[in-house]
Amino acid sequence: MGYVLRDLPVELALVFEAPSKGRQVDVPWKPRPDGVPVLDKVTAALQCLTETLFPGGVRNLLGHVAESCTRKELSWRFTAENSKCLETDLSKENSPFTVAIAGFGWWGKHVATRLAGHRFIRLAGIVEPMRTSHAAIADLGTNAWTDLSSPLDMAEIDAIILTTPNALHEEQVIRCAQAGKHVFCEKPLGLTGYSARKSAEACRRAGVQLGIGHERRFEPAMIELRSAIDNGSLGTIMHAEAAFSHDKLTGVPKGDWRTSKRSAPAAGMTGMGIHLTDLLISFFGRAQTVQAMTASRSLGWETGDVVSAQLKFEAGMTASLSAVLHTPHFIRMHVFGSDSWIQILNDSHPDTPGGTTRVLTAGPTGQVIQAEHAWTDTVKANLEAFAAAAQGRQSYPVTMDELIHNIEVLEAIAVSAEDSRTVQTKDLCKIGGTEFGWV
Repeated sequence: MGYVLRDLPVELALVFEAPSKGRQVDVPWKPRPDGVPVLDKVTAALQCLTETLFPGGVRNLLGHVAESCTRKELSWRFTAENSKCLETDLSKENSPFTVAIAGFGWWGKHVATRLAGHRFIRLAGIVEPMRTSHAAIADLGTNAWTDLSSPLDMAEIDAIILTTPNALHEEQVIRCAQAGKHVFCEKPLGLTGYSARKSAEACRRAGVQLGIGHERRFEPAMIELRSAIDNGSLGTIMHAEAAFSHDKLTGVPKGDWRTSKRSAPAAGMTGMGIHLTDLLISFFGRAQTVQAMTASRSLGWETGDVVSAQLKFEAGMTASLSAVLHTPHFIRMHVFGSDSWIQILNDSHPDTPGGTTRVLTAGPTGQVIQAEHAWTDTVKANLEAFAAAAQGRQSYPVTMDELIHNIEVLEAIAVSAEDSRTVQTKDLCKIGGTEFGWV
């Protein structure tokens, strides 16, 4: 939910109040020239919000509510001298939103667990072709179906959450859209830009909301970093370095779809690296060129177990990223500006409660300042944003252009690694035609 503020002075105060806690925090705001407010210098206030007022964290500082706070506990208002103020009533409870999950693998189980007892998202059941998993589904207190047609035929179900193998996403997204269901697809949306455009167009034609499993956008530290980029406090953006590695998948069975180039190209790109490209696109816009390579070091997977890539963006900055499938947990995002840099280090995976996120900032003097954020349930936050968008209460934070372009970048990385060449992303936009008009 973003509000355009007009006819207001430069400095405003956004007041978060939690009567039950007896505390309030004033967060400084500064409007952009187009009238859209942008957070300015929010590190201390954000830390206080996430660690003191609302231990569950903040979902989105640009107009969303605190993750762990009920609407009756949180109110907010804009104040400004001699100006009209915008007041927002958050006391109305969210409308019920009924979903079904398709797929009961690692991530399907995680999503089902995160939605257990949710205050307004109701899980009606889970689609899992393997009947041997139905007892575990029943233990969650929900229905088990063997075919996607079951929830698609149920009028009371608003949306389908797809946590199925990558190669099935396009067909299933289109099928859900044609059935009139909103659809939340676990990343990647597709394996080629053309496939992503087909899925997006199906949702547009059906008038349903398309969501994507890029929960890292909802991390308070990432929101803070994006604000710093947008408000120019880093100066001219020079370069970014990003990494997302772990060993959570080393035990998958031989021949699993995650090990093949066809279903999971470019080693860890579809599992981890695609989160990094999503963040980079959200920071910098469209990528222009890609150079990538993969390696097979220890797992013996056809797709490889290491991927690294260099990107140049249309806006001029560059970035490098890596994803390693066989090493202890390591997640990092580092953006370098001409005046300052910010580095974010995540101590835990989005699926693992606990740990902290460290934010290191260095200014012109070179002094490094560290702040910390507690782990927040960004998977749940993403699903709540999707539900709110499906119900027409707010815009979904990932645009169709970004959804599609991220898959174009994935395809470019896979092609570059396979052919050992530089790939222009604009060339991939031509594959299959651009009749859908998203690019």
